[in-house]
Amino acid sequence: MTSLFIHIGTHKTGSTAIQDFFFENRETLANNGVVYPSVAMQGSAHHKLAWACGHRKHKLDMKCIDSVRSCIENTFSSGTDTMLFSSEVFEYIDDLSPLRKIAEAFDARIIMYVRRQDEYLESSYNQHVRMYETRYSGSIDSFAEKHNVFRRFDYNRIADNWAELFGAASIVIRPYGTPFVKSDVTEDILSVVKPELCAELSLKRRKYPSNVSLSAEAMPYLRRLNRLPLNRDQHQQLLHQLRDMFSRTGASRLLSDGEATDFYEKFRTSNEQLFRSYSSFPNIPFDAHNESSDAPTRWVDLEQVDSRRLMDLVAPFNDSDMGR
Repeated sequence: MTSLFIHIGTHKTGSTAIQDFFFENRETLANNGVVYPSVAMQGSAHHKLAWACGHRKHKLDMKCIDSVRSCIENTFSSGTDTMLFSSEVFEYIDDLSPLRKIAEAFDARIIMYVRRQDEYLESSYNQHVRMYETRYSGSIDSFAEKHNVFRRFDYNRIADNWAELFGAASIVIRPYGTPFVKSDVTEDILSVVKPELCAELSLKRRKYPSNVSLSAEAMPYLRRLNRLPLNRDQHQQLLHQLRDMFSRTGASRLLSDGEATDFYEKFRTSNEQLFRSYSSFPNIPFDAHNESSDAPTRWVDLEQVDSRRLMDLVAPFNDSDMGR
């Protein structure tokens, strides 16, 4: 029996760690019956397959999709019984019809990691403020509005879309950040794809996160300094300064308890439908995780900065050097 897995994210649930893990261990995994193919790969993920569906600026590319289908056929014909494709870009694909030939030809399972929505918002905001390509400088509220998060974070909508093509029984929901998912997301997905390999193989695992976020305390400073015309090297230097200035000890958040709860509750109906339709969880796992967490958290006001710290951060960059 063959098993085809398509990991579709979502974002901010360890997707890069999963992709790097399977890419770095692809030879060992292939020798043990799990193929992480090189076809349609960008970096360590299969973003080209997602793009081939016609995502945003990318045009529909049936040649790429047909090459993936041929790769799956050839791999299974050779005796390998398990394949995995991974791209969190799939989260954004509304029209999945280009994948119909794959859905009709193979019994696929769709692995979808989901994260409590208020935590997803904070993590996504952190990334967009931190990344040089975006250097976001607005508020978290304006960020949520700009990125249409009330649609984007509707996990049930995404699952329904995939279930319509691949079938409801194909959907595998993994509630990231809860006790129901292993803390090492690479070990967790391997337990879904090929559980017997978890204990048998000695596999390479990175000792550091693939995407390192900044502490919440650093966000008020970085979002202001993102308005300066810094080049990439200067931006990286600033990130190092902020990591030295603000350690990640203790729990802190960009949303107050009330704001986090209000935002999360907007997705309650969708979350209930998701876990009722596509999992065996009796309740919403995010609720149990939140109730069991008794660690105190500190709210960071994005509008408040210490002027002395701000000047210390700006000092290395004089006007004549900015942007050069």
